[in-house]
Amino acid sequence: MNSSADCNPEEGFLEIMKAARGSSAVLKARLLALRSSLANVKIFAVEGDDDKIIYGQWLQRVRPDLCYEPFPCGGKKEARMLSNSLSKDVSGLKNDVVILVDRDYNDLDGFCDCDNVFMTEFYSAENYLVNEDVLEILLKDIFPCHALPGVRKEIISLFNSDYSNFLEITTDINRRIYIARKIPVEITRRLPKSLGQISSVELGKVTAINVSVEELIPYEREPLFNEIESLCASFSKLEPKTRYRGKFAIKFFMIWLDKLANEFSTWSLGLFGSVKPEGVVRRAELTLSTFASKSCIPSNFIQFVNRMA
Repeated sequence: MNSSADCNPEEGFLEIMKAARGSSAVLKARLLALRSSLANVKIFAVEGDDDKIIYGQWLQRVRPDLCYEPFPCGGKKEARMLSNSLSKDVSGLKNDVVILVDRDYNDLDGFCDCDNVFMTEFYSAENYLVNEDVLEILLKDIFPCHALPGVRKEIISLFNSDYSNFLEITTDINRRIYIARKIPVEITRRLPKSLGQISSVELGKVTAINVSVEELIPYEREPLFNEIESLCASFSKLEPKTRYRGKFAIKFFMIWLDKLANEFSTWSLGLFGSVKPEGVVRRAELTLSTFASKSCIPSNFIQFVNRMA
Protein backbone atom coordinates (compact mmCIF):
# COMPACT_ATOMS: atom_id res chain seq x y z
CA MET A 1 0.00 0.00 0.00
CA ASN A 2 1.32 3.46 -0.89
CA SER A 3 1.92 5.93 1.91
CA SER A 4 0.21 9.33 1.89
CA ALA A 5 3.55 10.86 0.88
CA ASP A 6 3.70 8.49 -2.13
CA CYS A 7 0.17 9.51 -3.12
CA ASN A 8 1.00 13.19 -2.72
CA PRO A 9 4.52 13.92 -4.07
CA GLU A 10 4.39 17.54 -2.91
CA GLU A 11 3.59 16.48 0.66
CA GLY A 12 6.38 13.91 0.54
CA PHE A 13 8.86 16.55 -0.65
CA LEU A 14 7.86 18.89 2.16
CA GLU A 15 8.36 16.11 4.72
CA ILE A 16 11.83 15.39 3.32
CA MET A 17 12.75 19.07 3.42
CA LYS A 18 11.44 19.39 6.97
CA ALA A 19 13.51 16.41 8.10
CA ALA A 20 16.61 17.72 6.35
CA ARG A 21 16.29 21.20 7.82
CA GLY A 22 17.86 20.10 11.09
CA SER A 23 20.48 17.77 9.63
CA SER A 24 24.13 18.28 10.50
CA ALA A 25 24.93 19.12 6.86
CA VAL A 26 22.29 21.86 6.72
CA LEU A 27 23.33 23.26 10.12
CA LYS A 28 26.94 23.30 9.03
CA ALA A 29 26.01 25.03 5.76
CA ARG A 30 24.07 27.66 7.70
CA LEU A 31 27.06 28.18 9.98
CA LEU A 32 29.41 28.51 7.01
CA ALA A 33 27.15 31.13 5.46
CA LEU A 34 27.07 33.06 8.71
CA ARG A 35 30.83 32.81 9.18
CA SER A 36 31.41 34.12 5.66
CA SER A 37 29.74 37.39 6.61
CA LEU A 38 31.02 37.52 10.21
CA ALA A 39 34.61 36.36 10.00
CA ASN A 40 35.88 37.39 13.42
CA VAL A 41 32.80 37.29 15.63
CA LYS A 42 32.25 34.63 18.28
CA ILE A 43 29.16 32.54 17.51
CA PHE A 44 26.98 31.21 20.33
CA ALA A 45 24.93 28.26 19.08
CA VAL A 46 21.84 27.71 21.24
CA GLU A 47 18.95 25.27 21.14
CA GLY A 48 16.16 27.70 20.26
CA ASP A 49 14.84 31.24 20.22
CA ASP A 50 13.91 31.26 23.92
CA ASP A 51 17.50 30.35 24.79
CA LYS A 52 18.75 33.14 22.54
CA ILE A 53 16.77 35.63 24.65
CA ILE A 54 17.86 34.27 28.04
CA TYR A 55 21.53 33.84 27.18
CA GLY A 56 21.51 37.22 25.44
CA GLN A 57 20.61 38.89 28.73
CA TRP A 58 23.15 36.87 30.69
CA LEU A 59 25.93 37.54 28.18
CA GLN A 60 25.22 41.27 28.27
CA ARG A 61 25.57 41.21 32.06
CA VAL A 62 28.67 38.97 32.15
CA ARG A 63 30.62 40.47 29.24
CA PRO A 64 29.02 43.64 27.87
CA ASP A 65 32.16 44.11 25.79
CA LEU A 66 31.77 40.77 23.98
CA CYS A 67 30.79 40.91 20.32
CA TYR A 68 28.89 37.74 19.40
CA GLU A 69 26.19 36.37 17.14
CA PRO A 70 23.44 33.95 18.28
CA PHE A 71 22.81 30.84 16.20
CA PRO A 72 19.59 28.92 17.09
CA CYS A 73 19.89 25.27 16.04
CA GLY A 74 16.28 24.15 16.49
CA GLY A 75 16.70 21.89 19.51
CA LYS A 76 19.20 20.02 21.65
CA LYS A 77 19.48 17.15 19.18
CA GLU A 78 20.37 19.62 16.44
CA ALA A 79 22.87 21.41 18.69
CA ARG A 80 24.49 18.03 19.40
CA MET A 81 24.67 17.24 15.68
CA LEU A 82 26.33 20.58 14.99
CA SER A 83 28.79 20.10 17.85
CA ASN A 84 29.76 16.62 16.69
CA SER A 85 30.06 17.76 13.09
CA LEU A 86 32.39 20.59 14.13
CA SER A 87 34.49 18.22 16.24
CA LYS A 88 35.37 16.31 13.03
CA ASP A 89 35.92 19.41 10.93
CA VAL A 90 39.53 20.23 10.01
CA SER A 91 38.89 23.55 8.26
CA GLY A 92 38.88 25.63 11.44
CA LEU A 93 35.14 26.27 11.34
CA LYS A 94 34.94 25.23 14.99
CA ASN A 95 37.09 28.19 16.06
CA ASP A 96 35.09 30.83 17.94
CA VAL A 97 31.92 28.70 17.96
CA VAL A 98 30.38 27.98 21.36
CA ILE A 99 27.50 25.56 22.02
CA LEU A 100 25.02 26.28 24.85
CA VAL A 101 22.60 23.50 25.81
CA ASP A 102 20.19 22.51 28.58
CA ARG A 103 20.99 19.65 30.90
CA ASP A 104 17.55 18.06 30.52
CA TYR A 105 17.55 14.43 31.66
CA ASN A 106 20.26 13.24 29.28
CA ASP A 107 23.10 15.65 30.13
CA LEU A 108 25.75 15.61 27.38
CA ASP A 109 25.04 12.07 26.20
CA GLY A 110 26.07 11.75 22.56
CA PHE A 111 28.38 14.79 22.50
CA CYS A 112 31.80 13.82 21.13
CA ASP A 113 33.72 16.90 22.20
CA CYS A 114 32.67 19.10 25.12
CA ASP A 115 35.53 21.63 25.20
CA ASN A 116 33.38 24.39 23.71
CA VAL A 117 30.03 23.18 25.12
CA PHE A 118 28.24 24.76 28.07
CA MET A 119 25.53 22.79 29.86
CA THR A 120 23.24 24.17 32.57
CA GLU A 121 23.43 22.60 36.02
CA PHE A 122 19.65 22.92 36.29
CA TYR A 123 17.26 21.15 33.92
CA SER A 124 17.23 24.17 31.60
CA ALA A 125 17.93 27.88 31.43
CA GLU A 126 14.28 28.59 32.28
CA ASN A 127 14.63 27.00 35.73
CA TYR A 128 16.92 29.85 36.79
CA LEU A 129 14.15 32.39 36.16
CA VAL A 130 11.38 30.90 38.30
CA ASN A 131 11.95 31.62 41.98
CA GLU A 132 11.00 33.99 44.77
CA ASP A 133 14.05 36.22 44.25
CA VAL A 134 13.02 37.06 40.69
CA LEU A 135 9.42 37.48 41.85
CA GLU A 136 10.40 39.99 44.54
CA ILE A 137 12.24 42.15 42.00
CA LEU A 138 9.25 41.97 39.65
CA LEU A 139 6.96 43.07 42.47
CA LYS A 140 9.21 46.08 43.09
CA ASP A 141 9.75 47.02 39.43
CA ILE A 142 6.85 45.74 37.32
CA PHE A 143 4.11 45.69 39.95
CA PRO A 144 3.56 48.80 42.13
CA CYS A 145 4.76 47.06 45.29
CA HIS A 146 7.83 49.19 45.98
CA ALA A 147 8.01 50.35 49.61
CA LEU A 148 5.55 47.56 50.53
CA PRO A 149 7.73 44.76 51.95
CA GLY A 150 4.85 43.26 53.92
CA VAL A 151 2.67 42.98 50.83
CA ARG A 152 5.52 41.44 48.86
CA LYS A 153 6.12 38.92 51.64
CA GLU A 154 2.48 37.75 51.53
CA ILE A 155 2.48 37.43 47.74
CA ILE A 156 5.78 35.53 47.72
CA SER A 157 4.43 33.15 50.38
CA LEU A 158 1.39 32.45 48.18
CA PHE A 159 3.61 31.90 45.15
CA ASN A 160 5.82 29.42 47.00
CA SER A 161 2.76 27.46 48.08
CA ASP A 162 1.21 27.45 44.59
CA TYR A 163 4.51 26.56 42.91
CA SER A 164 5.10 23.68 45.33
CA ASN A 165 1.63 22.36 44.49
CA PHE A 166 2.36 22.67 40.78
CA LEU A 167 5.65 20.81 41.08
CA GLU A 168 3.90 18.03 42.99
CA ILE A 169 1.24 17.79 40.26
CA THR A 170 3.93 17.45 37.58
CA THR A 171 6.03 14.89 39.45
CA ASP A 172 4.61 11.88 37.59
CA ILE A 173 4.97 13.64 34.24
CA ASN A 174 8.59 14.56 34.91
CA ARG A 175 9.35 11.06 36.15
CA ARG A 176 7.94 9.58 32.95
CA ILE A 177 10.06 11.94 30.81
CA TYR A 178 13.10 11.07 32.93
CA ILE A 179 12.57 7.32 32.47
CA ALA A 180 12.10 7.73 28.72
CA ARG A 181 15.37 9.65 28.38
CA LYS A 182 17.37 7.29 30.58
CA ILE A 183 16.33 3.88 29.16
CA PRO A 184 15.88 5.27 26.45
CA VAL A 185 12.40 4.67 25.03
CA GLU A 186 10.70 6.84 22.44
CA ILE A 187 7.90 9.21 23.45
CA THR A 188 5.41 8.94 20.60
CA ARG A 189 3.93 12.43 20.78
CA ARG A 190 5.23 15.92 21.48
CA LEU A 191 5.53 16.89 25.11
CA PRO A 192 2.64 19.07 26.36
CA LYS A 193 3.03 22.65 25.17
CA SER A 194 -0.03 24.08 26.86
CA LEU A 195 -0.15 24.20 30.63
CA GLY A 196 -3.87 23.59 30.32
CA GLN A 197 -3.04 20.00 29.40
CA ILE A 198 -1.46 19.53 32.83
CA SER A 199 -3.06 21.79 35.42
CA SER A 200 -5.41 24.65 36.17
CA VAL A 201 -3.71 27.65 37.76
CA GLU A 202 -5.47 30.19 39.95
CA LEU A 203 -4.01 32.26 42.77
CA GLY A 204 -4.13 30.04 45.83
CA LYS A 205 -5.55 27.08 43.89
CA VAL A 206 -3.49 24.91 41.53
CA THR A 207 -5.20 21.68 40.50
CA ALA A 208 -4.37 18.78 38.23
CA ILE A 209 -6.19 18.08 34.98
CA ASN A 210 -7.95 14.71 34.95
CA VAL A 211 -5.79 12.93 32.38
CA SER A 212 -3.47 9.97 32.81
CA VAL A 213 0.27 10.42 32.62
CA GLU A 214 0.39 7.57 30.08
CA GLU A 215 -1.88 9.58 27.80
CA LEU A 216 0.15 12.77 28.21
CA ILE A 217 3.51 11.02 27.77
CA PRO A 218 2.86 7.90 25.65
CA TYR A 219 5.74 5.46 25.17
CA GLU A 220 6.54 3.37 22.12
CA ARG A 221 6.56 0.48 24.58
CA GLU A 222 5.99 0.29 28.30
CA PRO A 223 9.24 -0.51 30.18
CA LEU A 224 9.60 -3.55 32.39
CA PHE A 225 9.71 -3.11 36.17
CA ASN A 226 13.38 -4.06 36.37
CA GLU A 227 14.16 -1.32 33.81
CA ILE A 228 12.60 1.45 35.85
CA GLU A 229 13.11 0.43 39.49
CA SER A 230 16.51 2.08 39.90
CA LEU A 231 15.47 5.03 37.70
CA CYS A 232 12.50 5.80 39.95
CA ALA A 233 14.87 5.80 42.91
CA SER A 234 17.33 8.18 41.25
CA PHE A 235 14.54 10.47 40.05
CA SER A 236 13.19 10.80 43.59
CA LYS A 237 16.50 12.40 44.63
CA LEU A 238 16.16 15.27 42.13
CA GLU A 239 15.31 18.72 43.47
CA PRO A 240 12.00 19.67 41.76
CA LYS A 241 12.61 23.42 41.42
CA THR A 242 15.91 22.93 39.64
CA ARG A 243 15.61 19.52 37.97
CA TYR A 244 12.01 19.35 36.71
CA ARG A 245 11.25 20.43 33.17
CA GLY A 246 11.87 24.17 32.82
CA LYS A 247 9.36 24.74 30.01
CA PHE A 248 6.57 23.73 32.40
CA ALA A 249 7.99 25.96 35.14
CA ILE A 250 8.21 29.10 33.02
CA LYS A 251 4.70 28.60 31.65
CA PHE A 252 3.41 28.28 35.22
CA PHE A 253 5.28 31.44 36.24
CA MET A 254 3.92 33.52 33.36
CA ILE A 255 0.33 32.35 33.93
CA TRP A 256 0.63 32.94 37.69
CA LEU A 257 1.97 36.46 37.13
CA ASP A 258 -0.84 37.17 34.67
CA LYS A 259 -3.36 36.07 37.32
CA LEU A 260 -1.60 38.35 39.82
CA ALA A 261 -1.87 41.26 37.41
CA ASN A 262 -5.59 40.53 37.03
CA GLU A 263 -5.95 40.52 40.82
CA PHE A 264 -4.43 43.99 40.97
CA SER A 265 -7.16 45.17 38.58
CA THR A 266 -10.12 43.34 40.14
CA TRP A 267 -9.04 43.58 43.80
CA SER A 268 -11.00 40.41 44.60
CA LEU A 269 -8.58 38.69 47.01
CA GLY A 270 -7.02 41.71 48.71
CA LEU A 271 -3.48 40.46 48.10
CA PHE A 272 -2.10 43.97 47.72
CA GLY A 273 -3.06 45.18 51.16
CA SER A 274 -5.94 47.16 52.62
CA VAL A 275 -5.22 50.19 50.43
CA LYS A 276 -4.63 49.73 46.72
CA PRO A 277 -1.11 50.87 45.79
CA GLU A 278 -0.82 53.72 43.32
CA GLY A 279 0.49 52.85 39.88
CA VAL A 280 -0.11 50.20 37.25
CA VAL A 281 1.20 46.73 36.42
CA ARG A 282 3.51 46.93 33.40
CA ARG A 283 2.24 43.72 31.78
CA ALA A 284 4.24 44.23 28.59
CA GLU A 285 7.44 43.80 30.61
CA LEU A 286 6.51 40.35 31.96
CA THR A 287 8.75 38.59 29.44
CA LEU A 288 11.59 36.08 29.30
CA SER A 289 13.99 38.92 28.66
CA THR A 290 12.86 40.74 31.80
CA PHE A 291 13.05 37.60 33.94
CA ALA A 292 16.56 36.81 32.68
CA SER A 293 17.69 40.37 33.35
CA LYS A 294 16.68 39.96 37.00
CA SER A 295 17.74 36.37 37.65
CA CYS A 296 20.96 35.13 39.15
CA ILE A 297 23.45 34.11 36.47
CA PRO A 298 24.74 30.53 36.85
CA SER A 299 28.28 30.67 38.23
CA ASN A 300 29.45 27.97 35.82
CA PHE A 301 28.15 30.08 32.92
CA ILE A 302 30.16 33.09 34.08
CA GLN A 303 33.29 30.95 34.29
CA PHE A 304 32.61 29.37 30.90
CA VAL A 305 32.04 32.68 29.10
CA ASN A 306 35.17 34.24 30.56
CA ARG A 307 37.18 31.20 29.52
CA MET A 308 35.73 31.21 25.98
CA ALA A 309 36.06 34.97 25.58
